[in-house]
Amino acid sequence: MQKFPMFLMLILISGCQNTIVPIDTACSWVKPITTTAADRKAMNRQTKEEIAAHNELYDLKCVNK
Repeated sequence: MQKFPMFLMLILISGCQNTIVPIDTACSWVKPITTTAADRKAMNRQTKEEIAAHNELYDLKCVNK
């Protein structure tokens, strides 16, 4: 009988000692979008703007981090 409260307390205390270390993986899977001259000729203006916006955000958030 005496072992159960001690065991329960040990479980509860050990649960408080978990430390989670955050790992920044936001940029690990993102790359800038590259295109060829032929790609750019075939793209409409909207697609070019979206690629430029993506690459600007990549530069802002991920380069030299």
